[in-house]
Amino acid sequence: MLLANSAAFNNLTTLIERSSDSERILNGFRIIMESEALDNVAVSEMIAEQTTGAGAPDGEDGIKSLEQATRLATLDLFIENTGHRRPYPNIAHFLLFGALDAEQPIQDPHALGAHKTSIHVILDMLGAGVPRLKGKVTERERQIALQTDPLFVTLPG
Repeated sequence: MLLANSAAFNNLTTLIERSSDSERILNGFRIIMESEALDNVAVSEMIAEQTTGAGAPDGEDGIKSLEQATRLATLDLFIENTGHRRPYPNIAHFLLFGALDAEQPIQDPHALGAHKTSIHVILDMLGAGVPRLKGKVTERERQIALQTDPLFVTLPG
């Protein structure tokens, strides 16, 4: 987060976007957002503080418990860097939407040639458990929406 806010890296977004690994980076953030972790937010952050950083014990015992904390840190990065006082485009915009020079930065993830990005995952999370009233919705999709708990129930924190 500090790197994204640093004045020394005004072109960080351009640097990452032009990198040969930009798709891997985008997919990595999308995978973080797709994490199925339903751990308590406060507990996840406490575990992250105890098991990461300088002086933290070595080992991979707590990797699974860090998924929620990692997703929360990613959401914090998105929130802090998409505020009205932050310039566009920046690293958060790139990680949310993908290529920033495209005419249509947000694409239908099911369209031919389109990529699912972090913003699609966030919108799916927000739409979970909310039945659609209009548009193309199959009966199966409607039943799944009715059986799925909304985000404010599954992750109230």
